[in-house]
Amino acid sequence: MRKLLSTAIVLVCVALLSSCAVFFDNDQQQADAQMEKIAAAVNDHDPAALKALFSKRALKDATRIDEGVDHFLSFFPDGGLTWQRDTVNLDGHNERGRKTELLQAYYKVSVGGVDYLLFFADFTVNDVYDTDNVGIYGLGVIPWTDDVHSGTAEQFSWWASSIDKEKSNAVGYPGVWVGFDNRQMSLYKLHQIIIDVKFQDSVGLRDRFSEYVRTDYATEIDDELDKLVALFPDSNDVVEDQQAVPTVLESAEGGGETTLLLSTNRVISGESEYWLFLAYFPENAIDPSNIGIYAIGVAPWTEPGDSPAEKALLAWGGSFQVDASVPPEVFIAQ
Repeated sequence: MRKLLSTAIVLVCVALLSSCAVFFDNDQQQADAQMEKIAAAVNDHDPAALKALFSKRALKDATRIDEGVDHFLSFFPDGGLTWQRDTVNLDGHNERGRKTELLQAYYKVSVGGVDYLLFFADFTVNDVYDTDNVGIYGLGVIPWTDDVHSGTAEQFSWWASSIDKEKSNAVGYPGVWVGFDNRQMSLYKLHQIIIDVKFQDSVGLRDRFSEYVRTDYATEIDDELDKLVALFPDSNDVVEDQQAVPTVLESAEGGGETTLLLSTNRVISGESEYWLFLAYFPENAIDPSNIGIYAIGVAPWTEPGDSPAEKALLAWGGSFQVDASVPPEVFIAQ
């Protein structure tokens, strides 16, 4: 009897594993089929065919979808695209016999010896949340890189991972990836800081600073980052309460674009409230090693907004320039 029971259990386990393998293979097959259609549109340089792959919801909600499609095709002006599957993830939900399935697919594509990372978010079925949202919801491409934790690749990854089955995250906008505007980039970096603070991760926060700051100002920032993180002991309650439109400083020096974003945001931790200032280079042609966080400052928030600490933070934050002539710092105003 025990032998029969053991055999039955083994057979059930094998069946379950086989079932999982079938579903996994099916996800990849569906993603590959959609990738073939994308490649065909690219190689034919057919914007109408590419646009037809998007869902009705994406076409309705996307900003300037036609310009986005042209932007996507501009990466491959001569066609000849080949592709290799990298990763396919499934974000699904079943409810009372209805289901929604979102494929989040990453591919390494190549044209003329140049490699790119291509992503698409494809609703294969969507009976739970939005029946008009069947098809591609988001599509994007960037030059291939092994470092997805800095620069454009980091922002691209955040956008792609923010598209979920409920399409509820405003960061994961529909249509074609064309980058973030300045406010979105500043908010993105603030979001990362909040995550590090929540986990009391001063090391992770340090790694978000530019290579230049980490190398030349390591001693100046390390101890202060520990002090900054310690200001937020109620880690589960740290939230962004106010997101300001950043001040944008730009320069064309160095043969390209250099942008410095300066923003001051209110952050709540338990019963404590702070202003958090951020200086962030999302791009830097003047010094490519100086892409990332340049400076962070905090001061206790008050309703009048005119305490000595707030005035000190405001004056310090207003001193930064796009040429990085003011040294980087972690500034804690008391």
